[in-house]
Amino acid sequence: MHALAWQRKLVHLTAMRYTELTDRELLERIKCDDIPAFETLYRRMWESLYLFAFRRLKSKADAEDVVQQVFMNIWENRATKNITGSFSNYIFTAVRYEVIDQLTAMLKDQQQLAHIQTHILPDFNEALENLLAKEMDKEIAQHIQQMPAQMQKIFRLSREAQMTPEEIAKTLSLSEKTVRNQLSMAVSNLRPLVKESLVLLLLLQA
Repeated sequence: MHALAWQRKLVHLTAMRYTELTDRELLERIKCDDIPAFETLYRRMWESLYLFAFRRLKSKADAEDVVQQVFMNIWENRATKNITGSFSNYIFTAVRYEVIDQLTAMLKDQQQLAHIQTHILPDFNEALENLLAKEMDKEIAQHIQQMPAQMQKIFRLSREAQMTPEEIAKTLSLSEKTVRNQLSMAVSNLRPLVKESLVLLLLLQA
């Protein structure tokens, strides 16, 4: 047999041998710096983890980044990481918390916040209606009632009447800059509650 053909067959046979190993066996090999074992585990889990992250982030790039980061952490800490129990449970939990960290970072960025409001919150709000929505709505309503009168009025016109900052400014005879500043402050006050809600939803979702 030609040398190149033999090498290809050997690589193929090696790949087949790795795919027959369990997650636990692959992890033990990864501890010993076995790159093919790591690649096998990555290929085995990548698609389901990516879909899991994408359903929550609604962004292909962000979902890919999350999965990549989780596997990077596994590789970088391979010598010391001791994963007990089901590896599948472990890695899905790791991805879930990485998604939470990603959403927390997004809440601090105005452009990313727009993505959350457009693509994530609609599904999020629908799910919350089926999961403790009344309690969360009650808590949010209490926080809104504690806002200064003008901020509360501006926020309600934006949230409940779906008015733009320009429309609110004309309705209340205020400058558009004042309206935007008040909305920004209102969102900042509610952000910890939104983060808490997102965390709750992600933990409850399978």
